[in-house]
Amino acid sequence: MTKRKSNSTGNEVPKWCWYNGQLLFALSDSLASDPNMTISAFMLEFTKAQHLQSVEFNLKNQGLLISLLYGLLVVPKEMWEPIGTKTKFAFKTRSYFSLSSTGEVSTDEFLRLLRNAIAHANFEVLVEQSKYRFWNTTPRGHKNFEVTITHGHLGEFVAEIGKYYINEVCPA
Repeated sequence: MTKRKSNSTGNEVPKWCWYNGQLLFALSDSLASDPNMTISAFMLEFTKAQHLQSVEFNLKNQGLLISLLYGLLVVPKEMWEPIGTKTKFAFKTRSYFSLSSTGEVSTDEFLRLLRNAIAHANFEVLVEQSKYRFWNTTPRGHKNFEVTITHGHLGEFVAEIGKYYINEVCPA
């Protein structure tokens, strides 16, 4: 996880989304202008341009993971909330999530509640612990779902849903 001063909220996520986008744009420009530049030289140039020399710029940062969750869970809502059917998602990474005492939920319900948490920005990045906490609240404000997961395991979950989407939902 990217180490940077944080107040243990999602406030850093938009910054890291921005840096990730800037990295990809700069990489595209660099490949067009100097295709022989080494990755090390590119990263040094990029971190200087973005004033990130004193920050460990981990490509698997909180901005990337939350962006991927948004794009893979929130945007394709119907994939995770099929009408009258259950998802065929294997959810092999479910054991990586620590569910609070809100009780056991089915895979479909778990994914729906996690999707809602992300859609409503009901999460916090616990940088010092390398964890994320997601929760859902009812319209009356009652918390009915809360999970935590480590940074590394969240990356594995994102990979699992990405592969499911690419290979099962929208194969090329």
